[in-house]
Amino acid sequence: MIFFSVLIPIITAVFLYVFFKHKTVWWELFIPMVISVIFIVIFKYVAISFVSSDTEYWSDIVVQANYYEEWDEYIHKTCESCETDSKGDRKCHTYDCSYVDTHPQYWEIVTKTGWVMNIDNDEYNRLIRRFKCKPIFVDMDRDYYTNDGDSYKIIWDGSDDKLECVVRSHEYENRTQVSDGIYNFHDVSDKDIKKYKLQSYPSINKYHKQRHLLGASDKVAEHNLDIINAKFGPTRELKAFVIVFKDQPIDAGIAQEAYWGGGNKNEFVLTIGIDSNGHVTWCYPFSWTEDASNEINIRNFVYKYRQSRINLSEITEYMMVQLSDFNRKHFSDFDYLNVEPTNTQKIWSYILTFLINIGLSIWLIKNEFSND
Repeated sequence: MIFFSVLIPIITAVFLYVFFKHKTVWWELFIPMVISVIFIVIFKYVAISFVSSDTEYWSDIVVQANYYEEWDEYIHKTCESCETDSKGDRKCHTYDCSYVDTHPQYWEIVTKTGWVMNIDNDEYNRLIRRFKCKPIFVDMDRDYYTNDGDSYKIIWDGSDDKLECVVRSHEYENRTQVSDGIYNFHDVSDKDIKKYKLQSYPSINKYHKQRHLLGASDKVAEHNLDIINAKFGPTRELKAFVIVFKDQPIDAGIAQEAYWGGGNKNEFVLTIGIDSNGHVTWCYPFSWTEDASNEINIRNFVYKYRQSRINLSEITEYMMVQLSDFNRKHFSDFDYLNVEPTNTQKIWSYILTFLINIGLSIWLIKNEFSND
Protein backbone atom coordinates (compact mmCIF):
# COMPACT_ATOMS: atom_id res chain seq x y z
CA MET A 1 0.00 0.00 0.00
CA ILE A 2 1.18 3.49 -0.85
CA PHE A 3 0.08 4.69 2.57
CA PHE A 4 2.98 2.76 4.09
CA SER A 5 4.82 5.95 3.15
CA VAL A 6 3.20 7.48 6.24
CA LEU A 7 5.67 5.50 8.34
CA ILE A 8 8.48 7.68 7.01
CA PRO A 9 7.30 10.96 8.68
CA ILE A 10 6.57 9.04 11.90
CA ILE A 11 10.16 7.77 11.93
CA THR A 12 11.32 11.31 11.09
CA ALA A 13 9.42 12.77 14.07
CA VAL A 14 10.89 10.17 16.42
CA PHE A 15 14.39 10.83 15.04
CA LEU A 16 14.06 14.60 15.58
CA TYR A 17 12.66 14.17 19.08
CA VAL A 18 15.43 11.79 20.19
CA PHE A 19 18.48 13.36 18.57
CA PHE A 20 17.53 17.02 18.06
CA LYS A 21 15.14 17.64 20.94
CA HIS A 22 16.71 21.00 21.78
CA LYS A 23 16.73 22.18 18.16
CA THR A 24 13.00 21.66 17.62
CA VAL A 25 9.80 22.57 19.40
CA TRP A 26 6.95 20.14 19.91
CA TRP A 27 4.65 21.49 17.17
CA GLU A 28 7.39 21.21 14.54
CA LEU A 29 7.29 17.42 14.88
CA PHE A 30 3.88 17.40 13.20
CA ILE A 31 5.05 19.30 10.09
CA PRO A 32 6.65 16.26 8.34
CA MET A 33 3.50 14.22 9.02
CA VAL A 34 1.07 16.82 7.67
CA ILE A 35 3.09 17.61 4.53
CA SER A 36 3.82 13.93 3.85
CA VAL A 37 0.15 12.95 4.13
CA ILE A 38 -0.87 15.76 1.76
CA PHE A 39 1.82 14.69 -0.71
CA ILE A 40 0.88 10.99 -0.47
CA VAL A 41 -2.84 11.67 -1.06
CA ILE A 42 -2.09 13.88 -4.10
CA PHE A 43 0.48 11.38 -5.43
CA LYS A 44 -1.95 8.46 -5.15
CA TYR A 45 -4.71 10.39 -6.91
CA VAL A 46 -2.39 11.35 -9.77
CA ALA A 47 -0.97 7.80 -9.98
CA ILE A 48 -4.42 6.18 -10.17
CA SER A 49 -5.59 8.75 -12.74
CA PHE A 50 -2.52 7.95 -14.82
CA VAL A 51 -2.88 4.15 -14.81
CA SER A 52 -6.65 4.21 -15.32
CA SER A 53 -6.60 6.78 -18.13
CA ASP A 54 -7.70 5.43 -21.52
CA THR A 55 -8.37 6.84 -24.98
CA GLU A 56 -11.60 6.47 -26.90
CA TYR A 57 -12.56 7.89 -30.29
CA TRP A 58 -15.46 10.18 -31.07
CA SER A 59 -16.84 10.54 -34.60
CA ASP A 60 -18.84 13.35 -36.15
CA ILE A 61 -20.12 14.66 -39.53
CA VAL A 62 -18.56 17.55 -41.45
CA VAL A 63 -21.40 19.93 -42.24
CA GLN A 64 -19.34 22.89 -43.48
CA ALA A 65 -15.83 23.84 -44.59
CA ASN A 66 -14.55 27.42 -44.58
CA TYR A 67 -11.71 29.24 -46.29
CA TYR A 68 -10.52 32.56 -44.80
CA GLU A 69 -8.34 34.80 -46.94
CA GLU A 70 -5.30 36.65 -45.68
CA TRP A 71 -6.01 40.12 -44.31
CA ASP A 72 -4.26 42.83 -42.34
CA GLU A 73 -5.14 45.50 -39.81
CA TYR A 74 -3.40 48.58 -38.45
CA ILE A 75 -2.75 48.37 -34.71
CA HIS A 76 -2.49 51.79 -33.06
CA LYS A 77 -0.05 51.61 -30.15
CA THR A 78 1.92 54.06 -28.03
CA CYS A 79 5.16 53.01 -26.36
CA GLU A 80 7.34 54.58 -23.67
CA SER A 81 11.12 54.79 -23.61
CA CYS A 82 13.14 55.78 -20.55
CA GLU A 83 16.83 56.75 -20.17
CA THR A 84 19.03 57.70 -17.23
CA ASP A 85 21.52 60.51 -17.80
CA SER A 86 24.97 60.95 -16.25
CA LYS A 87 23.46 62.77 -13.28
CA GLY A 88 21.19 59.87 -12.49
CA ASP A 89 18.06 61.63 -13.65
CA ARG A 90 15.55 59.38 -15.42
CA LYS A 91 13.75 60.83 -18.41
CA CYS A 92 10.92 59.16 -20.31
CA HIS A 93 9.14 59.97 -23.52
CA THR A 94 6.38 58.37 -25.54
CA TYR A 95 6.41 57.58 -29.22
CA ASP A 96 4.19 55.98 -31.83
CA CYS A 97 4.96 52.25 -32.20
CA SER A 98 1.94 51.32 -34.27
CA TYR A 99 2.29 48.41 -36.65
CA VAL A 100 0.49 46.37 -39.29
CA ASP A 101 -0.68 42.94 -38.11
CA THR A 102 -1.09 40.43 -40.96
CA HIS A 103 -3.40 37.47 -40.43
CA PRO A 104 -2.55 34.48 -42.66
CA GLN A 105 -5.10 32.54 -44.67
CA TYR A 106 -6.46 29.32 -43.18
CA TRP A 107 -9.00 26.58 -43.76
CA GLU A 108 -11.27 24.79 -41.29
CA ILE A 109 -14.11 22.31 -41.02
CA VAL A 110 -17.16 22.54 -38.79
CA THR A 111 -18.99 19.42 -37.59
CA LYS A 112 -22.61 18.80 -36.70
CA THR A 113 -21.91 18.99 -32.96
CA GLY A 114 -19.83 22.14 -33.27
CA TRP A 115 -16.24 20.92 -33.49
CA VAL A 116 -13.99 23.30 -35.43
CA MET A 117 -10.80 21.74 -36.79
CA ASN A 118 -8.09 23.08 -39.07
CA ILE A 119 -7.37 21.55 -42.47
CA ASP A 120 -5.23 22.62 -45.45
CA ASN A 121 -5.97 23.81 -48.97
CA ASP A 122 -5.72 20.32 -50.48
CA GLU A 123 -8.35 18.95 -48.10
CA TYR A 124 -10.60 21.97 -48.68
CA ASN A 125 -10.47 21.41 -52.44
CA ARG A 126 -11.17 17.71 -51.95
CA LEU A 127 -14.27 18.56 -49.93
CA ILE A 128 -15.44 20.88 -52.73
CA ARG A 129 -15.30 17.89 -55.07
CA ARG A 130 -16.84 15.66 -52.42
CA PHE A 131 -19.79 17.95 -51.69
CA LYS A 132 -20.15 18.82 -55.39
CA CYS A 133 -20.95 22.42 -54.63
CA LYS A 134 -19.65 25.87 -55.45
CA PRO A 135 -18.06 27.87 -52.58
CA ILE A 136 -20.33 30.60 -51.22
CA PHE A 137 -18.79 34.07 -50.80
CA VAL A 138 -18.99 35.63 -47.33
CA ASP A 139 -18.14 39.30 -46.82
CA MET A 140 -16.30 39.52 -43.47
CA ASP A 141 -16.82 43.31 -43.31
CA ARG A 142 -13.57 43.81 -41.39
CA ASP A 143 -11.84 47.03 -40.37
CA TYR A 144 -8.79 46.34 -42.51
CA TYR A 145 -5.64 48.29 -43.47
CA THR A 146 -4.79 47.43 -47.10
CA ASN A 147 -5.99 43.87 -47.57
CA ASP A 148 -9.67 43.06 -46.90
CA GLY A 149 -9.69 39.28 -46.60
CA ASP A 150 -13.06 37.63 -47.07
CA SER A 151 -14.30 34.07 -46.64
CA TYR A 152 -15.79 31.22 -48.66
CA LYS A 153 -17.81 28.29 -47.36
CA ILE A 154 -19.10 24.97 -48.67
CA ILE A 155 -22.02 23.14 -47.08
CA TRP A 156 -22.90 19.41 -46.96
CA ASP A 157 -26.33 18.71 -48.44
CA GLY A 158 -27.19 15.98 -45.90
CA SER A 159 -26.93 13.00 -48.25
CA ASP A 160 -25.20 9.78 -47.13
CA ASP A 161 -23.16 9.44 -50.32
CA LYS A 162 -21.46 12.80 -49.64
CA LEU A 163 -21.14 12.27 -45.88
CA GLU A 164 -17.70 13.02 -44.49
CA CYS A 165 -16.76 11.42 -41.16
CA VAL A 166 -14.09 12.93 -38.89
CA VAL A 167 -12.68 11.61 -35.64
CA ARG A 168 -10.99 12.98 -32.54
CA SER A 169 -9.58 11.26 -29.46
CA HIS A 170 -10.90 11.69 -25.92
CA GLU A 171 -9.42 10.69 -22.55
CA TYR A 172 -11.57 8.98 -19.92
CA GLU A 173 -11.23 6.85 -16.80
CA ASN A 174 -11.25 3.12 -17.46
CA ARG A 175 -10.87 1.18 -14.22
CA THR A 176 -11.42 -2.19 -15.89
CA GLN A 177 -8.00 -2.12 -17.54
CA VAL A 178 -6.09 -1.99 -14.23
CA SER A 179 -8.37 -3.70 -11.75
CA ASP A 180 -7.84 -7.20 -10.41
CA GLY A 181 -11.13 -8.96 -11.01
CA ILE A 182 -13.48 -10.47 -13.55
CA TYR A 183 -12.85 -7.61 -16.00
CA ASN A 184 -9.10 -8.18 -16.11
CA PHE A 185 -8.30 -9.63 -19.55
CA HIS A 186 -5.33 -11.94 -20.04
CA ASP A 187 -2.06 -10.44 -21.20
CA VAL A 188 -1.42 -10.57 -24.93
CA SER A 189 2.22 -11.21 -25.79
CA ASP A 190 4.12 -9.96 -28.82
CA LYS A 191 4.12 -13.57 -29.97
CA ASP A 192 0.30 -13.64 -29.91
CA ILE A 193 0.11 -10.33 -31.78
CA LYS A 194 2.31 -11.70 -34.54
CA LYS A 195 0.72 -15.15 -34.55
CA TYR A 196 -2.88 -13.95 -34.90
CA LYS A 197 -2.03 -10.71 -36.76
CA LEU A 198 -3.88 -8.62 -34.21
CA GLN A 199 -4.79 -5.05 -35.05
CA SER A 200 -3.74 -1.96 -33.11
CA TYR A 201 -6.09 0.99 -32.90
CA PRO A 202 -5.79 2.89 -36.19
CA SER A 203 -4.28 6.35 -35.90
CA ILE A 204 -6.06 9.59 -36.76
CA ASN A 205 -4.43 11.30 -39.75
CA LYS A 206 -3.89 15.03 -40.21
CA TYR A 207 -7.31 15.39 -41.83
CA HIS A 208 -8.99 13.88 -38.73
CA LYS A 209 -9.79 10.60 -40.51
CA GLN A 210 -9.57 7.10 -39.03
CA ARG A 211 -10.00 3.68 -40.65
CA HIS A 212 -12.84 1.54 -39.31
CA LEU A 213 -12.39 -1.57 -41.48
CA LEU A 214 -9.21 -3.44 -40.54
CA GLY A 215 -7.69 -6.53 -42.13
CA ALA A 216 -9.59 -6.04 -45.39
CA SER A 217 -10.25 -3.44 -48.07
CA ASP A 218 -13.74 -2.48 -49.23
CA LYS A 219 -14.55 1.15 -50.05
CA VAL A 220 -18.32 0.67 -49.75
CA ALA A 221 -18.04 -1.10 -46.39
CA GLU A 222 -15.62 1.55 -45.12
CA HIS A 223 -18.04 4.32 -46.09
CA ASN A 224 -20.92 2.46 -44.44
CA LEU A 225 -18.88 2.36 -41.24
CA ASP A 226 -18.22 6.08 -41.63
CA ILE A 227 -21.98 6.64 -41.82
CA ILE A 228 -22.58 4.49 -38.73
CA ASN A 229 -19.92 6.27 -36.69
CA ALA A 230 -20.69 9.79 -37.91
CA LYS A 231 -24.47 9.48 -37.39
CA PHE A 232 -24.63 7.31 -34.28
CA GLY A 233 -21.38 8.47 -32.69
CA PRO A 234 -22.79 11.72 -31.27
CA THR A 235 -26.36 10.45 -30.71
CA ARG A 236 -25.78 6.87 -29.47
CA GLU A 237 -22.19 7.35 -28.23
CA LEU A 238 -21.04 4.60 -30.59
CA LYS A 239 -17.78 3.71 -32.30
CA ALA A 240 -17.90 0.68 -34.61
CA PHE A 241 -14.97 -1.30 -36.01
CA VAL A 242 -14.90 -4.39 -38.23
CA ILE A 243 -11.77 -6.57 -38.15
CA VAL A 244 -11.28 -9.41 -40.65
CA PHE A 245 -8.88 -12.30 -39.99
CA LYS A 246 -7.86 -14.63 -42.80
CA ASP A 247 -7.08 -18.29 -42.07
CA GLN A 248 -7.11 -17.75 -38.30
CA PRO A 249 -9.03 -19.64 -35.58
CA ILE A 250 -11.63 -17.93 -33.38
CA ASP A 251 -8.83 -17.58 -30.83
CA ALA A 252 -7.75 -14.57 -32.89
CA GLY A 253 -11.04 -12.78 -32.13
CA ILE A 254 -10.76 -13.60 -28.43
CA ALA A 255 -7.14 -12.40 -28.41
CA GLN A 256 -8.18 -9.20 -30.19
CA GLU A 257 -10.71 -8.52 -27.43
CA ALA A 258 -8.03 -9.04 -24.80
CA TYR A 259 -5.54 -6.91 -26.75
CA TRP A 260 -8.01 -4.01 -26.77
CA GLY A 261 -9.03 -4.68 -23.16
CA GLY A 262 -12.61 -5.42 -24.16
CA GLY A 263 -12.71 -2.27 -26.26
CA ASN A 264 -13.52 1.26 -25.12
CA LYS A 265 -16.84 1.99 -23.44
CA ASN A 266 -18.43 3.32 -26.65
CA GLU A 267 -17.20 0.60 -29.01
CA PHE A 268 -18.84 -2.21 -30.91
CA VAL A 269 -16.17 -4.40 -32.49
CA LEU A 270 -17.05 -7.13 -34.98
CA THR A 271 -14.26 -9.65 -35.61
CA ILE A 272 -14.74 -12.09 -38.49
CA GLY A 273 -12.69 -15.10 -39.58
CA ILE A 274 -12.60 -16.12 -43.24
CA ASP A 275 -10.85 -18.88 -45.16
CA SER A 276 -8.82 -18.62 -48.37
CA ASN A 277 -12.06 -18.66 -50.40
CA GLY A 278 -13.53 -15.73 -48.50
CA HIS A 279 -16.08 -17.90 -46.67
CA VAL A 280 -16.87 -17.04 -43.05
CA THR A 281 -15.46 -19.56 -40.56
CA TRP A 282 -16.33 -17.75 -37.33
CA CYS A 283 -17.69 -14.46 -35.99
CA TYR A 284 -16.91 -12.93 -32.61
CA PRO A 285 -18.42 -9.50 -31.75
CA PHE A 286 -17.59 -7.76 -28.48
CA SER A 287 -18.66 -4.58 -26.71
CA TRP A 288 -19.57 -3.39 -23.21
CA THR A 289 -23.27 -2.91 -23.97
CA GLU A 290 -25.62 -4.79 -21.67
CA ASP A 291 -28.01 -5.46 -24.58
CA ALA A 292 -26.67 -8.63 -26.23
CA SER A 293 -29.29 -8.64 -29.00
CA ASN A 294 -27.13 -6.50 -31.30
CA GLU A 295 -24.21 -8.91 -31.02
CA ILE A 296 -26.42 -11.97 -31.54
CA ASN A 297 -28.31 -10.57 -34.54
CA ILE A 298 -25.20 -9.30 -36.31
CA ARG A 299 -23.30 -12.53 -35.65
CA ASN A 300 -26.18 -14.60 -37.07
CA PHE A 301 -26.29 -12.38 -40.15
CA VAL A 302 -22.54 -12.80 -40.74
CA TYR A 303 -22.90 -16.59 -40.60
CA LYS A 304 -25.00 -16.37 -43.79
CA TYR A 305 -21.67 -16.24 -45.63
CA ARG A 306 -20.37 -19.59 -44.46
CA GLN A 307 -21.12 -21.10 -47.85
CA SER A 308 -20.54 -18.01 -50.00
CA ARG A 309 -17.96 -15.28 -50.31
CA ILE A 310 -18.24 -12.64 -47.61
CA ASN A 311 -19.94 -9.37 -48.57
CA LEU A 312 -18.70 -6.68 -46.20
CA SER A 313 -20.88 -3.96 -47.72
CA GLU A 314 -24.04 -5.98 -46.93
CA ILE A 315 -22.80 -6.77 -43.43
CA THR A 316 -22.07 -3.11 -42.67
CA GLU A 317 -25.47 -2.10 -44.08
CA TYR A 318 -27.08 -4.56 -41.69
CA MET A 319 -24.97 -3.16 -38.83
CA MET A 320 -26.32 0.29 -39.72
CA VAL A 321 -29.84 -0.91 -38.93
CA GLN A 322 -28.97 -2.97 -35.86
CA LEU A 323 -26.77 -0.38 -34.17
CA SER A 324 -29.26 2.47 -34.56
CA ASP A 325 -30.47 1.70 -31.01
CA PHE A 326 -27.05 0.94 -29.50
CA ASN A 327 -26.74 1.67 -25.78
CA ARG A 328 -23.23 1.90 -24.41
CA LYS A 329 -22.17 0.82 -20.95
CA HIS A 330 -21.77 3.64 -18.43
CA PHE A 331 -18.35 3.15 -16.89
CA SER A 332 -19.43 4.96 -13.73
CA ASP A 333 -20.86 1.52 -12.89
CA PHE A 334 -17.24 0.44 -12.35
CA ASP A 335 -16.43 3.07 -9.73
CA TYR A 336 -16.54 0.32 -7.10
CA LEU A 337 -13.48 -1.37 -8.63
CA ASN A 338 -10.37 -0.94 -6.51
CA VAL A 339 -7.41 0.50 -8.40
CA GLU A 340 -3.95 0.62 -6.86
CA PRO A 341 -0.80 2.40 -8.08
CA THR A 342 1.78 0.22 -9.78
CA ASN A 343 4.78 -1.14 -7.89
CA THR A 344 7.01 1.39 -9.63
CA GLN A 345 4.74 4.24 -8.54
CA LYS A 346 4.74 2.94 -4.97
CA ILE A 347 8.54 2.85 -4.91
CA TRP A 348 8.68 6.41 -6.19
CA SER A 349 6.23 7.51 -3.49
CA TYR A 350 8.57 6.07 -0.84
CA ILE A 351 11.63 7.72 -2.38
CA LEU A 352 9.98 11.14 -2.77
CA THR A 353 8.44 11.02 0.72
CA PHE A 354 11.86 10.11 2.13
CA LEU A 355 13.53 13.04 0.32
CA ILE A 356 10.79 15.44 1.46
CA ASN A 357 11.35 14.38 5.08
CA ILE A 358 15.11 14.79 4.80
CA GLY A 359 14.62 18.33 3.49
CA LEU A 360 12.08 19.16 6.20
CA SER A 361 14.35 17.74 8.92
CA ILE A 362 17.27 19.95 7.84
CA TRP A 363 15.00 22.99 7.80
CA LEU A 364 13.47 22.21 11.22
CA ILE A 365 16.89 21.79 12.79
CA LYS A 366 18.31 25.00 11.33
CA ASN A 367 15.33 27.35 11.64
CA GLU A 368 14.89 29.91 14.43
CA PHE A 369 12.58 27.79 16.56
CA SER A 370 14.24 25.69 19.31
CA ASN A 371 13.93 24.68 22.96
CA ASP A 372 17.28 26.23 23.94
